[in-house]
Amino acid sequence: METKHIIKLYKSFHRSEFEEYFQQLGRETGKDEYSGEGWRAKVGDEAETWLGSFKMNQIRIDLWLREDIEGEFLDSIRIKFLRGGG
Repeated sequence: METKHIIKLYKSFHRSEFEEYFQQLGRETGKDEYSGEGWRAKVGDEAETWLGSFKMNQIRIDLWLREDIEGEFLDSIRIKFLRGGG
């Protein structure tokens, strides 16, 4: 089955939150890399970015997902890292 490469950018999260999440889902396979059944993830470095006049962290996550789990995997990570503010 084919694998798809997806790049996600997350703002206002710390790197450690993604490391912990992917360690719970699978196993660490290298520096900043994790994998499980049908997926692989690479957690990028924290960088600063601006959203209007607000400075915040930004993390790049590279995902390689098998097509049959892509939708469910992306929904799961979206719900886990959903934050509201106000």
